[in-house]
Amino acid sequence: METLLLHVPKLEDYYPPFGRYMNVNYMPMGMLALSAHLARSGHPTEVVHAGIEKILDPGWRVADLVSSRGFRAVGLSLHWHYQAYDVARAVERIRSVRPDLFLFAGGITASYFGREMLETIPGLDAVVIGESFEPVRRMLDALERGGTPAGVPNLAWRESGEGREGSIVVNPETLLHPPEFFENLPFADFSAFPRAGRYVAQFGFPRAYSWELTPEENRAMMTMGRTFFPLFTGSGCARSCTYCGGNARTQRRAFHHHRILWRSHRAVLDDIRRALDAGYRTMALCFDPMPESTAWYVELFSRMRRETPEADLYFECWSLPDPEFVRAFADTFSPPHSYLALSPDSGSEQVRRANKGYFYTNDQLFRTADLLKKHGVQMDVFFSIGFPGETVPLALET
Repeated sequence: METLLLHVPKLEDYYPPFGRYMNVNYMPMGMLALSAHLARSGHPTEVVHAGIEKILDPGWRVADLVSSRGFRAVGLSLHWHYQAYDVARAVERIRSVRPDLFLFAGGITASYFGREMLETIPGLDAVVIGESFEPVRRMLDALERGGTPAGVPNLAWRESGEGREGSIVVNPETLLHPPEFFENLPFADFSAFPRAGRYVAQFGFPRAYSWELTPEENRAMMTMGRTFFPLFTGSGCARSCTYCGGNARTQRRAFHHHRILWRSHRAVLDDIRRALDAGYRTMALCFDPMPESTAWYVELFSRMRRETPEADLYFECWSLPDPEFVRAFADTFSPPHSYLALSPDSGSEQVRRANKGYFYTNDQLFRTADLLKKHGVQMDVFFSIGFPGETVPLALET
């Protein structure tokens, strides 16, 4: 079945520094891998980013796209909750012109609210709950044979497509892909994404895109100067920070597990090479389940020095990096395009201990900052406000 994989950002929002702006511009990192997996399985796919299309043509409409093409299924990413309204509107517009299409959604927010989405978005046919690669492939196989998605794991679906009023079925089967499944799955395969060049060039930090500025002005506002490729080294979490929608508690509820999964160094290096070929130079990482992280990353950095020396790295630390990690980072990457990011979140140790799964003291934070300075490593530090249990005096302490 020819399938469209569609990323719809939060297309309209407002914030004084940006004015009218678009957010959630990065696609989920599994979207390109899903496209490659479906193509290998005989289901040709195309990846479309609605935000890029709007930048290139403000009059672009998803309804025009699906009206003019022979897609038989459309999958929409709903990873971040900010997208929910725009995804629901996209479903409505697609359904109005192509009542024959099979429409499904996936992502962590979709997984968490799968049944509710089917109850409140009548044009939606199915929601993948949890890991998506094999479930989507099996779902398309069943539909191509003229059957239903009954028995497809990780799936909630509408039993009757006629009249959009069928009962909702949540299949009881669940599937976790074994670690070896991810070894030959390319997370940086842009071959099914016609606008890949524009996507690579356009989105970095800050991630918002102002509709009141030109594309060139938006790129000039990227304070770190480069776009980042989100590198998939592994998944899962063993902790539950109160403010994180991807914590262990959420993953148990949405995905039925909270395992820690690491890919092989070879698979990750293959993706780095693909990302470099696509035009990226800085890899971005936010997977740091200590204490396993140090040994795994020290080996990765060693191999990157030999095999991909042109790559830089932006690494977001969940805990504090230890001296061995810092030395390996400094030996491999250099300013101005490589950073370590620390997130103490609150300046109050009381608030931090109550909310952050990886607690450390202010003294440990300052000693780590001194260590990074000693090794010439650039550092970002992130704080927030409004944590559970945080009072005005504790906020002022930050």
